[in-house]
Amino acid sequence: MTDHLLLVFFSYSILLAAVIGAIRFAKVPPAGRPFLYIVWLALANEILSEIFTATLHSTAVNCNIYVLAEALLYCQLFYNWGSLRRHRNWFRFLLVFICAVWVLDNLIFHSLHVTNSLFRIVSSFVLVFLAIDRINQLITTERSNLLKNARFLISTGVIIFFTYRAIIEVFYLMKLPFSNQFYLNVYVIMDFVNLFVNLIFALAVLWIQTKQKFILLS
Repeated sequence: MTDHLLLVFFSYSILLAAVIGAIRFAKVPPAGRPFLYIVWLALANEILSEIFTATLHSTAVNCNIYVLAEALLYCQLFYNWGSLRRHRNWFRFLLVFICAVWVLDNLIFHSLHVTNSLFRIVSSFVLVFLAIDRINQLITTERSNLLKNARFLISTGVIIFFTYRAIIEVFYLMKLPFSNQFYLNVYVIMDFVNLFVNLIFALAVLWIQTKQKFILLS
């Protein structure tokens, strides 16, 4: 397999979770459906990126919009699972805060036509915090096998992916004087991280429980 085909395979590894999600959509309760929207949105963004790379030679605009939609959907997902549910005003503030950082980073401080790091760093830390909160709650309340728990798998995937993405974006934001080969290696690792997390997400979609069992309101 050539390097190009390997990268394409890594990029479209989200397709597995997207297909499983489409098949199981009717069995997924409303509280868990934001995750399916995230998966489908990720697949759509991959397709758009392929098209824009060939036509516009830039994927900055669609990716900048995508990361905002992704962050908001994850916030809604974790809220549905119980995060900040007892503090609805804090949840609303979080959504406004995320949107405000995006506007500042992509429309005021920088251009929408350039890949910007600040929002990606801030949103990544927010999502990692929410995911850690969910895992802590599951560890103390769940008695079943966590490896078959969709919320645990999704939260784990979020921590892995967004922690690594935040590290990469910090490198770029601070313009650290590493070699081009170093940054190339960083992105190669990111491809493998993306593949691993997408496989976790596919497994999570398989383990999403029925409507009566899936919702957590604590």
